[in-house]
Amino acid sequence: MKLCVFTLLSWMQLIQAYCIYNKHTDGAVVQIRQKGNTAASITKRFRKNISAGEKECCSWQTLDCCASEQPFDPVVFEVVQCFPGWTSPQYEVTGVVGGSLVFHGNERDNWIDGYDNENNHFVPKLEFAKSRDFSGNGN
Repeated sequence: MKLCVFTLLSWMQLIQAYCIYNKHTDGAVVQIRQKGNTAASITKRFRKNISAGEKECCSWQTLDCCASEQPFDPVVFEVVQCFPGWTSPQYEVTGVVGGSLVFHGNERDNWIDGYDNENNHFVPKLEFAKSRDFSGNGN
């Protein structure tokens, strides 16, 4: 019984609230900040500059990453993509708890794939952000 509980807890530690992958082929950096489904203040929430070929994940065990604690619930991020020749406008992209967002391509041809916590593909919802402040000082 103890072994089963230990195995279950070890497996659960591997579960992430979400992961963000930067698979750009031209060295672009993805600047991303969680906007929704978080218990963290704006200055403390998940916020990363993810280099090409890198990934960042946020644990399901912290309310900062997943306030609802429910798989498949939406998670909204504010994103700016910094390509070698230009920087994208800030926009919002919606993923799901337990899933991942994967940024692909280059500055001329780029797209985002979403995957839920059962690895089913979906097209993430995108919309231009109402705010243009990515400094962490405003919403």
